[in-house]
Amino acid sequence: MATHHQRLEQRRELIIQAALACFIERGFHQTGMRDIAAAAGVSLGNLYNHFARKEELIAHIASLEATELQPLLDGLDQGPARVALTRFAAGYLAWSLTPENLLLGTEILAELARHPEMAVTFASNQRQLCDALAATVRRGQQAEELARHLLPDLTAQLLLDALEGQALRHALALHPEQAPAAQRLPSLLDQLLGPAT
Repeated sequence: MATHHQRLEQRRELIIQAALACFIERGFHQTGMRDIAAAAGVSLGNLYNHFARKEELIAHIASLEATELQPLLDGLDQGPARVALTRFAAGYLAWSLTPENLLLGTEILAELARHPEMAVTFASNQRQLCDALAATVRRGQQAEELARHLLPDLTAQLLLDALEGQALRHALALHPEQAPAAQRLPSLLDQLLGPAT
């Protein structure tokens, strides 16, 4: 039989999953705490016992995103830099292409345009990704795998922008005649990083 603490954790997880579903379906702006409570099958008071404000739920979702992405970041330290960047790019693109991440990502962008203060919630995730990618580019330059002229911070940001753009383009089917994003990935990396030395 589950303990009181286990039941609380299960209810909290149910609320988080309900909030994610509501945010994906309706957006952050259109989702209220009543909607989340109804979707989770809990009272509004019970919801407030776990999360005092919608922003707390959003911040928690940002921390879940960081946890999901951690294995990709850990992989950047393994093997030659170009191989690590290629592995990261394939993994991040696959992660970005999942329907829930695509929908949530576009909703985050829309909400950031409406409420820039929310940027703080997700900016640390982006900063962590950029810093790890830039460090990998520097490592590749030191090992003479990557061109010296690359600016590590800019290269890292461009790589993330390109991967997220590919995922969004795929979702919107803007260019259905193009090969799938994953097939275009090697040429995208060659354009960004230059040919292998």
